Amino acid sequence: MNCSYIPRITLALLLIVIQITASTGYIVDVEIYGILDYEESITNITITPEGIVNVTITTAIEPGLNRIELPVQPIPYTLTIYIDHEQVSALYGDLVLYVYSAKAARVFITYIADVNISSEYFIEFTINTNRCVNLILPPNAILFSGIEKIYETKIVNGNLIVEICNRTDIVIALRKVEITNTTTALVNPTSVNRSQSSLLSQFIGVYCATILIFFVLVKIVKEKKLLPLIGFKLKTTLEEQIYLDQTDREIIRRLKMKGGSALQSELVRELGIPKTTLWRHIKKLEKLGFIRIVKEGRTNRLYIVKDIE
Repeated sequence: MNCSYIPRITLALLLIVIQITASTGYIVDVEIYGILDYEESITNITITPEGIVNVTITTAIEPGLNRIELPVQPIPYTLTIYIDHEQVSALYGDLVLYVYSAKAARVFITYIADVNISSEYFIEFTINTNRCVNLILPPNAILFSGIEKIYETKIVNGNLIVEICNRTDIVIALRKVEITNTTTALVNPTSVNRSQSSLLSQFIGVYCATILIFFVLVKIVKEKKLLPLIGFKLKTTLEEQIYLDQTDREIIRRLKMKGGSALQSELVRELGIPKTTLWRHIKKLEKLGFIRIVKEGRTNRLYIVKDIE
């Protein structure tokens, strides 16, 4: 007999009991929920250089149904919960996650936050908890609000970690970072037998170029003929599409018009938006599983992984 559905039914029944009990005014936290040891909890809100906001929570839970408050509004379908390294189901509503456990354990929660991108450079969201959280900022980020709620700061691996211990609105600006590659040529002025060395260098160059061309051709065949065929077979749910704005949808529409893939530089010209803005939307779509980014020379080629209606 297949019993894999029993834990989900149990969670659903427990949630119904909670709602009925709460409506009668007799709900008691200690009896219904496991008692969370928030002193052992660790909550990190990590901003990536591209502007994606990732939230991770590690805390202790007790036997029974545990009530865990989320610090930032999530994109619900990105929620992932692990109890002692085993992925489990949960119930979510109004910034609260209900997690059932048969024993005392540690729970690890991760998700992508639903934030507002107000302009090309600014990200806005609200921390909805009075407990302390770690806001982790990359080197290209500047924090514009919530400064009065900062409890402690430190730098780890080049990232600024800001501990905030109260509810506050967060506004972050991301600076555009230009990365340039420089190369140095080494010349030996005392070399001998220059003609022999030149012939050997040419032979090695032709050999390496032949190998490189072979692998490039194999890569092009795989990416251009196989990936688009796989991508168009996948469809997104209505819930996933809710979190796509007009620019996200236009990127996917352009990719469909071009047979399922296009160069990033092409989209910059056609959409008429700054490179940094386009890159932020591309990374968002990649994180949500809509597209795949493949390096192609000095630019990127984008492939549809999931289509929208």
